[in-house]
Amino acid sequence: MKKILSLFLIATLGSLSLTGCSLMRTDVEDAQEYVTQTTEPEEAASTANTAEWTAVDPNAPSQTDSISDNNITVSDSSTEIYTGDDIVEPELEQYSSASSSASVTAAASATVAASVAASSATSSAASTETTATADATTTADATTETTIDESTVTRIVFMGDSQFDNARDTGSEIPALVASLTDAEQYNLAIGGTSASLERNTADVSFDSWTSNCFVGIAYALANKVDRSFLAPYPCYEVMQQINPETVDYYVIEYGANDYINGNSLDDSTDLSNIHTYYGALSAGIETLKSISPNAKIIVVSPSYALFYNSSGFCIGDAYTVSKGSGTLAEYANKASNVANDEQVYYYIDTMYATYFDLNSSSVDSYLLDGLHYNEIGRQIVASTIAHFINKDLGTDKTENFHIDINTFTPLY
Repeated sequence: MKKILSLFLIATLGSLSLTGCSLMRTDVEDAQEYVTQTTEPEEAASTANTAEWTAVDPNAPSQTDSISDNNITVSDSSTEIYTGDDIVEPELEQYSSASSSASVTAAASATVAASVAASSATSSAASTETTATADATTTADATTETTIDESTVTRIVFMGDSQFDNARDTGSEIPALVASLTDAEQYNLAIGGTSASLERNTADVSFDSWTSNCFVGIAYALANKVDRSFLAPYPCYEVMQQINPETVDYYVIEYGANDYINGNSLDDSTDLSNIHTYYGALSAGIETLKSISPNAKIIVVSPSYALFYNSSGFCIGDAYTVSKGSGTLAEYANKASNVANDEQVYYYIDTMYATYFDLNSSSVDSYLLDGLHYNEIGRQIVASTIAHFINKDLGTDKTENFHIDINTFTPLY
C-alpha cells in the first residue's frame, strides 16, 4: 500500500510541475510589496499544526455539478487521505521603502487626476467661457464648481482579507484602484489574515462580549450590534467611523483563503446559519449589511486560484487538489457562489475558474507574488474587473463579454 501511495504522490507532483506549479519555491518574487500582516495568534496556531491532507485523485470517477448562473462546472471527485507536511501560508515581505511608496502613490494619484481631468474637460471649458462675462458671474461659477452634490457621490465599502488589505494607503491597493476607475469614494474595512467565519475555538457569540474580526464581526460592528473597540488596533477602525450605512452604494466582499487555511467548515447541513462555517458566516454578514443598507448592492468576490507549498518549499498542489479536511479552496469558491445565489446579491465575481481574467496554472507566476497573494499587476487586473461591473451598473461601461488577458493588459500606471 505504501508503494502505491508513493507512486501516486510522485505522479501528482509530476503533473503539477507540468502545469505551472514549480516543485520548489526558490523563485518567489523579490519585488517590494506593501502589506500589513495582521494574522491573529490563534489563527496562526491553527495553521501550523495540521498534518493530515486530502488529495483529490484526478483519475477517480467524478460527477459534474453546475454552480451559480455563470455556468461554472467542477468535478466532485473522490479523495484519498494521506499524511504530509503542513501547508505554509505565505508571509509577505514588509514594505519599507518610503521613496518607492511615495512614487507608487504619486503614480496612482496621477492616474486618478488624469481620469478626473479627462472626464471634466468639457465642463471646465464651458465654465471658462461663462466666467469670462463678469466678475460676479465668475465668483458664482467658482462657488458652484466647488460644491459637491452628495447625492451623486458613489460610495463603495470593501470587506475582506489581505487581498484587499495588501498595499493599503499606497494607492495601489485594490480598493483604491477600484475607486479611481469608478470615480467613487472607497472605505477599506479589510484586515489581513481574517476569515469570513468565526474561529472554531470561539464559543461565546453574544454581542456583549464580541471580539472576533471575522467578516461577521466587521458587519456587526458596522451595524452597531457590538462595541467597535475591538477593532481599534486596525486601520479599519478609523475608516468605519466615516461610514454612514444608509448612504453606501456598493459592498464588495472577499473572503475564503483563511477559512480554508484554518480548516473552518464549508457549511453545517443541520444549521445553515452556523457562523462557525463559511456558508453560514457569509450569509449572516450579508444579511446584516442588507438590514443597515437596504439600497446598497452587494458584490461577492470568490477566493482566487492559488498554489500551495509545504514547509520545505515544495509545491504540494493547487486550489483544485489540496484540502485541509474541509474541502479544497475551489470548493470554498463554489460555496461563495452558492451564498451569492441564495442571498441574491447584485453580482458574484469568480476569480477561481478564469471567468473574467486568465489566472490559472499557466499564468500563476504573472499574477501572484507567492502562490496566494496578488502582485501589483494582479491587483490592477482584479480592480479593473470589479470596476467593470460597478461601472456597468452605473451605465458608464457598455463592454460585453468582459475578459482580461494579462499579456495584453495595459497597466493602470
